[in-house]
Amino acid sequence: TRAARDRLLRHLLTRAIAAAAVAAPDGPAVALPPFRSAAGARSWLATELPTLLAVPDPTFALPLARALGDQLADDDALLLYQRAAAGGDPEMRLRLGLTLCRLGRHDEGAEQLRAALPGLGRPADRAAALLQLAGCRDRQGRRVEALAWYAEAYEACLRAGDRVGRAVALRRLRTRAAA
Repeated sequence: TRAARDRLLRHLLTRAIAAAAVAAPDGPAVALPPFRSAAGARSWLATELPTLLAVPDPTFALPLARALGDQLADDDALLLYQRAAAGGDPEMRLRLGLTLCRLGRHDEGAEQLRAALPGLGRPADRAAALLQLAGCRDRQGRRVEALAWYAEAYEACLRAGDRVGRAVALRRLRTRAAA
């Protein structure tokens, strides 16, 4: 039944989020039941990943992508971000665009990054999207467009307090303008 399916998906999602938190903690190492160690959590994730990725539901993919997406290989992350971005979530479109660009699929990546921009609330996310968008266009040989995006990225990095991003954008602006 639908109720049983929903309970199973909630169970899988809860365990996957707990496993992701234990396998690669952001802060001090923690152990969440039923995982007693990072190795146990990573083992569970490795075993269950095909099942987790097989669920086509975007409402399942969204929290899973937030918890686990950055820990996955690009091909697996791509599948998860595609599903999670299907609902139009700007953060997932950003992650999808970044992954597509890493895989060399610059046109698709740029499309997702541009679509994400209006909805990105955090200045750091906006700066990251603009830098990557400029890089995608640069790698495609679209120098004029890349320069415009680097200029906007520089401003966004300035607002976000991102000194490294600002330096990257400025360096690219100088070298591309001189070319």
